[in-house]
Amino acid sequence: MIFLKNLKKIILVIILLIIIIVGSIIYIKKSKKEINENEIINNKISMGIGEFSEEFLEQVNINEVMQLKSCMDKFLQSTNIKSSAYFGKNEYGELVQLVSDDFIKNKVISFLSENFISDNNITIENIDKYVKFSSSVQNLNILDIKRIKNEHTDLKQYFIIGDIIIDSKLNGNCKYIITLDNKQRIFSVYPLKADMDNVEEEKVIDKKIVKNNYNAIPVVSMTQEELSKFYFENMKYMLLYNKNQAYEHLNESYRQERFGSIEEFNNYIENNLEEIETMELVKYKVNANNNDIEYLLVDKYQNIYILNTSNEALKYKIQLDTYTLDLEEFKKAYNDATEKNRVKLNIDKWVKMLNCRDYKTAYKCLDETFRNNNFASEEEFEKYMREKFPLHYKLSVGSTEEVNGLYKQRIILEDITGVSDEKIENTIIMQLKDNYEFVMSFGIE
Repeated sequence: MIFLKNLKKIILVIILLIIIIVGSIIYIKKSKKEINENEIINNKISMGIGEFSEEFLEQVNINEVMQLKSCMDKFLQSTNIKSSAYFGKNEYGELVQLVSDDFIKNKVISFLSENFISDNNITIENIDKYVKFSSSVQNLNILDIKRIKNEHTDLKQYFIIGDIIIDSKLNGNCKYIITLDNKQRIFSVYPLKADMDNVEEEKVIDKKIVKNNYNAIPVVSMTQEELSKFYFENMKYMLLYNKNQAYEHLNESYRQERFGSIEEFNNYIENNLEEIETMELVKYKVNANNNDIEYLLVDKYQNIYILNTSNEALKYKIQLDTYTLDLEEFKKAYNDATEKNRVKLNIDKWVKMLNCRDYKTAYKCLDETFRNNNFASEEEFEKYMREKFPLHYKLSVGSTEEVNGLYKQRIILEDITGVSDEKIENTIIMQLKDNYEFVMSFGIE
């Protein structure tokens, strides 16, 4: 009996010890979580730049993007030592610098975060070690912006990643923390080293911004034209200098159908660098459906780019043409058209392929016998087309004849850009297929 009583006591003690241990573990985990959350709120932890946890970041809308870009443009303009703001003509009509070098450096410093200035002991003597000055305009092409969550301040902080473009050439990558005080309508800039992996958040987040003569937030134009220009330039520079990111911006279905792989996409960019470098926005159309917005952007070569965006302004999707995935407007027009007009619609589509330098797709449209007899490979076809059709063309169509299901269509091609007055006349032989497909041949020399 005594043994049983002792055994019961031992079991009871063990149970009590287990309860105490489990309770302690739960309390420690809870306390640790609370400490971490408090550290985050009070900005006491280190954060990985470029690898922020999504828990502490928020997506931005187009209003914020344009406002932040205007702030960065203003800051970067101050670093241009040849800016018209610093130069003028003297009494002899000569262009001279109107302000001192120290004035320029002090102006740049006026935009900088107080934390950045104190952390690096910034003065006019050492500012050029921490901020890049240029003798040309520095343009920022934004790759990503995230709002940093901070519920305990009236200021808003943003983490920005981008490319610096000088004279239409990539100068380098950049990272910034931008702080906005929307009550005072002022901002500050904390430049980060492009290769910086970690930064203590408490060092880069300003608790206040002091207003001065230069750090006012610029008034931003939010017209459809300005937004179209922003997206067009953003897309263009991404195609030139950030091909991997540009590839990720492609509409998924379009990306697979048009290129199939990033290697094919990169080859396309490399083979058409000159035209991408010189492309300019000449027309645009904006279609809005609540928060979903579609931009149709037309360049000087009459190539049409489709860009779709929503609330997350920088997570847009692109299509580089209107023919790889048939648009609903095209399908309706095609379905309502006579067969002769369908031929004309298809020829227009094929000429668009040539203007986009999409020789791979244009080659697939060729009749198999014609293709095998004249072009042993896609490479031979591209070489021929670049030699015989080197420009970008406007299509005019003449008479159409039909014999046994084959259509003979006269066409005239004229240079869109006005570089050449030459008119190219040719004849297209086309057979219509199902599902908006066709095969064709053309006259060759």
